[in-house]
Parts: sequence; structure tokens; C-alpha cells
Amino acid sequence: MMKRNRRIKYQVFGHYSNWTFACSCCGVTEREFLTIDHVAGDANKTSREFGIPRGGSPLYSWLLKSGLPPGFEVVCMNCNSSKWKHGECVHKKMNRSASDVGQSDSNH
Repeated sequence: MMKRNRRIKYQVFGHYSNWTFACSCCGVTEREFLTIDHVAGDANKTSREFGIPRGGSPLYSWLLKSGLPPGFEVVCMNCNSSKWKHGECVHKKMNRSASDVGQSDSNH
């Protein structure tokens, strides 16, 4: 059972990371830190409405059995937590702020 779960997790994480096995936000590649995220941030709603498992092996199995549907991504636990807490990852806010500074500098 353990080998089967690892194989399923490998396929799911590979698919949703375009086989980079990296966080789609910050790029971290430590596999122990990675998780599957609902892109729309609606895990509770989709879980209740459609019976989709929220996480872990049940979610990975469901994703594989369902043909790896869109709407999911690989992120690290920090980015996932930040997205849940702030509505988006702080990395995205920081990147936006940095580009805003660059644009205002070029306007002078």
C-alpha cells in the first residue's frame, strides 16, 4: 500500500508541477514541503459540494482517478498557508510591490 501511495503522489505532483516538483509560487523543491492546492482557494466548498477529499492520499487518489482535472497546483506549505491567511501568497504581493517600484522609478 505504501509503494502504491508513493507512486500515486509522484504522478499527481509531477502532473501539477509540470514535472518540476517545485512550488509554483516560490520555486522551493524540497518534496517534504510540497502540497496540492486548490487554485481557487475553495477546498472546503468543493469538498462539501462534490465530495472531493481535502488533502493527503485520499485527494491524490481522487485526482488520479478523476483524470487529473484542472484547478489544482503544487505549492509549498508556506505559500499554501500564506494564501489561506491573506487570500494570496506574500510572494505575489512582494513581486507586485517590487514591479510597482520599478515602474515608478522609470517614470522619473
